[in-house]
Amino acid sequence: MIRRTNILKTLCVPVAAVSLAACSDTLPGGPGGGDRDAIGFRGAPETRAAVNGFAAGDAFSVWAWCRSAQDAQDTPVPVFDAERVYTGDGSAWTYEHTEYWADGRTYAFHALFPDREALEAAAGAVSCVPGENGVRLTVSGFDARQTGEGAVDLMTARRTVTYDAAEGPSPVSLKFAHELARLAFRVRTQGREVEIVSFKVNGAGYAGDFVRTEETATWTLRERTVADDGIFAVSDLSVGASDVADLLGDVLVPPQTLEETGAPELTLVYRLAGEPEATSHTVSASLRTSSVTQWQAGQSYAYTLDLRTGTLVLTVTIRPWIEEDAEGDWKPSAPAAHGRNMRRKKFIFGNRFISP
Repeated sequence: MIRRTNILKTLCVPVAAVSLAACSDTLPGGPGGGDRDAIGFRGAPETRAAVNGFAAGDAFSVWAWCRSAQDAQDTPVPVFDAERVYTGDGSAWTYEHTEYWADGRTYAFHALFPDREALEAAAGAVSCVPGENGVRLTVSGFDARQTGEGAVDLMTARRTVTYDAAEGPSPVSLKFAHELARLAFRVRTQGREVEIVSFKVNGAGYAGDFVRTEETATWTLRERTVADDGIFAVSDLSVGASDVADLLGDVLVPPQTLEETGAPELTLVYRLAGEPEATSHTVSASLRTSSVTQWQAGQSYAYTLDLRTGTLVLTVTIRPWIEEDAEGDWKPSAPAAHGRNMRRKKFIFGNRFISP
């Protein structure tokens, strides 16, 4: 469960004082014999953080506006205002304030995962506002310091649907895109047990403001990790001989450029099995490499440190977070495949061990 520490404000500004009945009329001659056809949500995006599929209690928020399909200048009328769509079992989805299709109207749906309530621990404010250049979705003060099971996977989706009563209602198909980059940090041992005294990533942007328009997604970074802030850090871990340890679990950060000067850097302090407790080795490495000069939204970057006598081998594996962006047609679907289209680069640093 995500701890909620902030009050989240959701601001969706009405664009006209028009009755919602214009977008929820009875549909004469429709499939229901004159009854209204409810807008139904029967599914959701496929992945979040390290979990494929959804669990009981998951939810996302939906905003929607509708207008005349024949008049592009028609003033949009709000239909959903951050409506919480949730599941009780991970497969069936529902919401509280039922709205209905209206014949000949065009609907613009905008969705945000997780829902605004779940985002309380990771953002200060969410706004979704229509304007002359389309809808602008903003998440202000997003904080991605939580890792592992506590990491918040931010995804968005949008879809435009024109309803035809003669054809009847069909599931709204949405394609959710990851708006964060996914990082992993691992240690691989070679024949000896290793005690991780401490591990820390400094210089990584973890907090900022996000804006999604019809055409672009933009992040403005506000905070970066620094020494002694306790963010993206772990200590006192034991790694068995010839084993691999995941140090932080999923690290989900805003996309960002890794500048040549001041790029994020990892620092690992460790000792080998059998060494005195007062002995330790310190190694550092830049997270910018010849093949990794930025962390892109929807991409996964796995940094693996191979510890060998006198040598640090840093391997970076780059691949799409999932093979395609999470896609849902409002009904359950099989998880996307993993593991193809991977790119791996290896970097070997010589004697960079520093003993105190």
